[in-house]
Amino acid sequence: MHCLLNLFAGGGRMMILSPGVHTFPFKLGLPLGLPSTFLAKHGWVQYYCKAELKEACGLTHKNQQVFIVMNPIDLNLEPSLLMVNLHLRLVKK
Repeated sequence: MHCLLNLFAGGGRMMILSPGVHTFPFKLGLPLGLPSTFLAKHGWVQYYCKAELKEACGLTHKNQQVFIVMNPIDLNLEPSLLMVNLHLRLVKK
């Protein structure tokens, strides 16, 4: 059995696939300045890639893969952090 595949990301060309495992490498440029992946008590930032394969018979296969973004930040370049007002009160005993 062979399957006809339409790769939209590949310029919309049609391919005939034989049974088995197939790999489709791709590249995706991420915008500069994305926040790094993190998980906290009240929120998170997570990135993932989703793929769908729709067969001619109507069956749809879906998969998603989470990936980590590590974007270092230079706190010296964040002027709002430099303007934090600290109040200190000394108490003598």
